[in-house]
Amino acid sequence: MRRRMAISMRGAVADYGERRDALASQWCVFLGTTLPGCVVVPIPNMADAARLGTMTDELGLDALILSGGEDWGVYPARDATEQWLFDWASGRGHPVLGVCRGAQVINRLLGGALEPVDGHIAKRHPVRFADGSETEVNSYHGKGVVPGGLAPPLSTIAEARDGSVEAFDWPGRRVLGLMWHPEREDAVRARDQAFMNALFGE
Repeated sequence: MRRRMAISMRGAVADYGERRDALASQWCVFLGTTLPGCVVVPIPNMADAARLGTMTDELGLDALILSGGEDWGVYPARDATEQWLFDWASGRGHPVLGVCRGAQVINRLLGGALEPVDGHIAKRHPVRFADGSETEVNSYHGKGVVPGGLAPPLSTIAEARDGSVEAFDWPGRRVLGLMWHPEREDAVRARDQAFMNALFGE
């Protein structure tokens, strides 16, 4: 199935003060590998519901990725844009993937909590899945979903050894959150490919 995917962007400020929206180039490589033929549409942080509605409708978008980046509250236009995008996608049953900040945003919007976590910035560490298997992932977040902080609709898929939630889904909905960055690996990992197939496939 050829998806037309909206993807959110982080805020960036140039040396001379110009504010920009930015997307890591790894995303195009990762999506081109995991979902060949998909169309990727970066969404500007315009926090304008009418314009966002026109863009998603006219471009026929049918999936959403909430990408990584700054903490919630740093760039209010991004916060508002991602809240609108999440409501739009989840309300229409479109698949939603949240990565790092994106996973945190999903949890926050559904009523969960975030807390500071130690040992998760610029590290690699193991995560354990419900079936008892483990894998090593990258980690770039200073805040996470600690035990008791996961929003009520969500279900844990994987945890770090400190008990923080590293992956979750929303049973009955096509919503997945990953605290690691699959797009930053040198090669696509089999488990990440399986997640992409399950979430964005027919």
